[in-house]
Amino acid sequence: MSTSSSDNSQRLASLSPAKKALLEQLLQKPRPATTSRHIQRRTESGPAPLSYIQEHLWVTPTIEPIAVLIDGDIQLAWLEQAFHELIQRHATLRTTYTRGSDGRPVQIIQEKMAFELPLEDVEAWPEAERFERAMEQLNQESRSLTIDLEKGPVLLAKIFRFTEQQHLLFVVIPGLITDGWAQVVFFRDLAALYTAQAEGKPATIQDLSIQYADFASWQRQTLPFERYHTFWKARLEDRPRLILPTDLPRESVTSYRESRVSVEVHPQTVEQIREFCRAQNVTLFLFFFTLFHLLMHHFTGQSEIVIGIEISSRNRPETEDLIGIFTHILPVRISLVGEHLTFLDLLQRVRAEAADVYAHQGIPVGRLIELCDPERDLQREPIISATVAYLNEQTLLSARQTTAISFKPYRLADEEEQEDLNLQIFDIPRGLGLVLVYNIGLFHRSTIEDLLGRYTSLLQKVLAQPHVEVKDLLQSVVEGGTMWSGSPRPS
Repeated sequence: MSTSSSDNSQRLASLSPAKKALLEQLLQKPRPATTSRHIQRRTESGPAPLSYIQEHLWVTPTIEPIAVLIDGDIQLAWLEQAFHELIQRHATLRTTYTRGSDGRPVQIIQEKMAFELPLEDVEAWPEAERFERAMEQLNQESRSLTIDLEKGPVLLAKIFRFTEQQHLLFVVIPGLITDGWAQVVFFRDLAALYTAQAEGKPATIQDLSIQYADFASWQRQTLPFERYHTFWKARLEDRPRLILPTDLPRESVTSYRESRVSVEVHPQTVEQIREFCRAQNVTLFLFFFTLFHLLMHHFTGQSEIVIGIEISSRNRPETEDLIGIFTHILPVRISLVGEHLTFLDLLQRVRAEAADVYAHQGIPVGRLIELCDPERDLQREPIISATVAYLNEQTLLSARQTTAISFKPYRLADEEEQEDLNLQIFDIPRGLGLVLVYNIGLFHRSTIEDLLGRYTSLLQKVLAQPHVEVKDLLQSVVEGGTMWSGSPRPS
């Protein structure tokens, strides 16, 4: 029998306040923690442990290259001084990494860290080619660039001069000290420090109460690792692999090359989604995440689906203004087996499982796999092949426009190991945007366009008939007559 909405309401009413709080916090902007126990600064001055996320990433370190177009009358001496002050403000930008006496990696905060901002004047290049040529050069450089984590410096930069009023800034940061929000903090603080230089006034940014190393030490002392280990061991045992029906053989893929297909959701539909979520007492993210589980069930024919969600440990007020890595991907495993299963039933099923995952976040899945299944080769058999992320573009835009000069970041080619499919939901001024990022070594663009089209079709059908059984929803999409029938192609 299916679970009625009244049954679901009774279940929700019976949840403890803590469980309800976890449900509401799922993948939303970090909020101050309710506990009064603040993260304290470390009392010792020696090496600090790495956070659990850092420890996993330290094994195979990556770099995060960022290109930023700067418009305005910029003074390079002021910009370089702003960088020096940024390095002093955020200890992660002057931290080196090595093995401690017990063989485990540790981080060592340096009092000072060298930094240079070399200038390459390319004004002689043809105006129409400057940006593309500079970006291509940066892409080439970033492929071979490495950062010496043991010696430093850990922050590298250079700047191209296009004209007196336009420059392209290239910044490279180690992957184990940055995430999406950290990059917002990086450029927000850099802009504030530059503005202070230009105005001859102190920067209008608050002092940091802690540094990232303080968070890492606190996490090691407070995280109930054994309980988390037990939870994830049960979740990861006999886990199904999401077998995506690819257009091209996986064996031929030697590197990750991404492309993306996007669509904007009509404002009227966005309002319908918001009303639906309010009625069901779920977040927008949870709605789209559940819908993606349904799409992957349709795409693969599998009845048990594992999809990754981006989890942030930046949920305490002390961590909000730090440059450091707090986000990682964790798997949510959902069964679509059930007699008369409706979308509303599935939504509550995903909600409950996602809340459990959120309650046991803090340790990256790679580290858990090392503990639960040390023989597994994550390069050949990844635990997560598809992910969903919710991004607030308005927040990112506001961080770029805090001074007379404007920062406009650009993505550089990323050939690090990534998921095969990544659905991104953007909260944009016009409403909502959906972007499906894919590996072009595995999928044709036409397949991804069709997949995103089916996703939006499912969205409309769910809003119109949320009580209809899942099998009937999917059948109506198949009858829509697009390019594939939902049966897996050889991978």
